[in-house]
Amino acid sequence: MSRIGTGYDIARPTGVCAETERLITVGERYVAALIDSDQGLVRRDYALAAWEKGARPQPPESLFGYWCATMPEPNALKKTLIEEHEITELFTHLEGATQDKRIAFRFVLALILMRKRVIKYEGKGADDHGRPTMLVRWAKRLAGDADEIMTVVDPGMDERAVADAMDQIGAVMFWPERGGTTGGGGL
Repeated sequence: MSRIGTGYDIARPTGVCAETERLITVGERYVAALIDSDQGLVRRDYALAAWEKGARPQPPESLFGYWCATMPEPNALKKTLIEEHEITELFTHLEGATQDKRIAFRFVLALILMRKRVIKYEGKGADDHGRPTMLVRWAKRLAGDADEIMTVVDPGMDERAVADAMDQIGAVMFWPERGGTTGGGGL
């Protein structure tokens, strides 16, 4: 089983649309995309209008995952790059993933969401291919939401690989605060 990899260096929002090179203004909705490239996972931001018109990475690059966000104030003291609802959106978007890296990424996102008590563990299972799975459900539901069991494929990562992946996802979710240290709390 391939591991997610090491050394992803995913930056905070750039404030510039990767497609049009237009500034994304404070308070504007945009799409943050993780791109699988020769350099590993890189982050690119797209103005929502450009994304809706079909702006995407071109081969040999491929879209790994994406989420919608709102451009923050440039001087705002905000530690997380990805809010809880954005992690949830990314987790949901990766449902049905077939590539090893995406399966592993979704598995680790599920662990993070369980730690944050957004989803809860319901048991073990197996998918149609005989792979072990975790069965989870949303811990908090809004009125009208289905109380469905979701399946998360277990990629067979050992504890070290999970810890490495959590560190790497921490690099996606957090950026250094004023003191210059990496914020890792909350994972």
